[in-house]
Amino acid sequence: MPDTPVLSERLTGLVDDSRSERTRRAYASDWRRWEAWCAQQGTVSLLAEPVQVAEYIAHYGTTVEEGRSRPHAAATLQRWVAAIDAVHRAHRLPTPGADEVVRNALSGARRRQARARQTAMPGQAQPLSLPDLRLMLTATASTTWPRGVIATRDTALLLAGFVGGRRRSELVDARIADFSWHAHDGFHWVIPVSKTDQEGHGHTVVLPRGRHTLTCTACALTRWIQLRSTLAAAAATPPGHDETLMAQSTVWRAVGRRQRIAAMAFLHAQRRIPDTEHVCQMPPGWRTGRGGPPVLVPLASLPTALAAGDRMFVAVNRTGRIGGSLTGEAVTDALLRARRAVGLPTAGYSAHSLRAGFVTEADRAGSTVLEIQQQTGHRTHESVAVYRRRYSPADGNAVTKLGL
Repeated sequence: MPDTPVLSERLTGLVDDSRSERTRRAYASDWRRWEAWCAQQGTVSLLAEPVQVAEYIAHYGTTVEEGRSRPHAAATLQRWVAAIDAVHRAHRLPTPGADEVVRNALSGARRRQARARQTAMPGQAQPLSLPDLRLMLTATASTTWPRGVIATRDTALLLAGFVGGRRRSELVDARIADFSWHAHDGFHWVIPVSKTDQEGHGHTVVLPRGRHTLTCTACALTRWIQLRSTLAAAAATPPGHDETLMAQSTVWRAVGRRQRIAAMAFLHAQRRIPDTEHVCQMPPGWRTGRGGPPVLVPLASLPTALAAGDRMFVAVNRTGRIGGSLTGEAVTDALLRARRAVGLPTAGYSAHSLRAGFVTEADRAGSTVLEIQQQTGHRTHESVAVYRRRYSPADGNAVTKLGL
């Protein structure tokens, strides 16, 4: 193997930052798998021969590992090759993935799996339809304690993910500082960094007011922010009280009691609001004495008892108490929980169903690809086509316009 240059610590850090943390973790795991394979075969992992990588693909693309029901999907094999190539590029070495034998091996794996119908569309989640979403939101709605806290969070989470066409990573990473109330548009949500915007140019997503309060994302966000603010304010020590000498367990119980009382009062007040009344006409926490708000109001500037760096969507435990950061799996759990509540199938559905569902529904409604990209941030038409699902072969088919 030729000598490889040693990169400085500063340069290595910059190279690492060229990819997202999730990509780095995935590539690191894939590289460890490759190294283990090479150790078993008695070969070196760096510099890798293209034929060696092709054999690697052939093995895992045709062999069923213990604990699995089928070989690894072609999309997974493609990512493994990308990880191997990434390490080679980092050492300024030729990438084996560019060789024809490796590309042919990947192509063969895709064709063979398609013929066997092992992975007809690798990695694709079932799209969430708008009628299903309406049913789910109806079943999720609650103003009782403690279910009402989880319901308020889940409603805002599902609508923001669906209407915004967002990935689960963007939902769990969203912070208060990323949102602004808009007098005409509802809410503006700035995505600082995303999968397709690693350099942080930023992308603004509109979460508009809906015609119906059930599917009004702006109303759902307003309720969730107001409830979060109520709970955050209740967690603070009341004026005139000194809890510094109290045991932590006693303080914890006192905070829980105050939050429970405050949340129950908030949820009870929500019952008195008519179903047809929108609550998003004013910014959350806006003081009426300040007059009419400007057109654009950052949430971080409002007196909501929430800090700019606080996450928008957080975990909620079974007792209704706010927890720590939300995970991507929790987004999927919220979606599946809502589907089960109305007896809808859950197989094939995940957090990604929100993004796929938005693209599908927008396409069926006649939106152009450019209009869909404006919301989702997809870079290419081809990327949108991957997410677009047709419920029927006749949807969007020119044959229906022939007037036969």
